[in-house]
Amino acid sequence: MPIFATLTKMNTHTLHLNSSPFNKILRGRKTIESRLNDDKRRGFAVGDQLIFINRENGAEIQSTITALHHFTTFTDLFSNLPKEKFADESPEVLLQEINQFYSIEDEKHWGVVGIEFKINSRSI
Repeated sequence: MPIFATLTKMNTHTLHLNSSPFNKILRGRKTIESRLNDDKRRGFAVGDQLIFINRENGAEIQSTITALHHFTTFTDLFSNLPKEKFADESPEVLLQEINQFYSIEDEKHWGVVGIEFKINSRSI
């Protein structure tokens, strides 16, 4: 009697990072990437492949999404998850960094997501 398995479609997503956060991921110090929960990120699912690309030199880190943490604000995200997953940075420092990229209006409109991942391979 044949055994049938249901296969789920895994998608591959890319995220471009500056060298500092890229290197924190590379060293295993950062295991959650923080983003707006916009249309692109709403297509992410646990089990999907995630490729981080260093903007400055094109190096890549391949990973698998292990969890998606949805919050209304980045303050909530950074305050409710262990700082070890953010390279031991304080919520205040993380907010200063993220506010360089996203406006308060966009944060209110979209909400935010913490994309937790595990590294599969590195291509440097």
